[in-house]
Amino acid sequence: MAKTRVVPSDLFPLVFTFLRENHFEKAARVFAKAAGVTEQDPNAASLLDVFNYWLK
Repeated sequence: MAKTRVVPSDLFPLVFTFLRENHFEKAARVFAKAAGVTEQDPNAASLLDVFNYWLK
């Protein structure tokens, strides 16, 4: 079975959504422009979900 390769940019949509959900609209716009990010799938895990998983 092949391992899935993960790269740091895979987290960009999570960071963008986190910024928007927490009302950091200007930072979200700047981040989206710099990173080329768009909205993530609404059913995807959030940045907080990922963080909480690793704190267990």
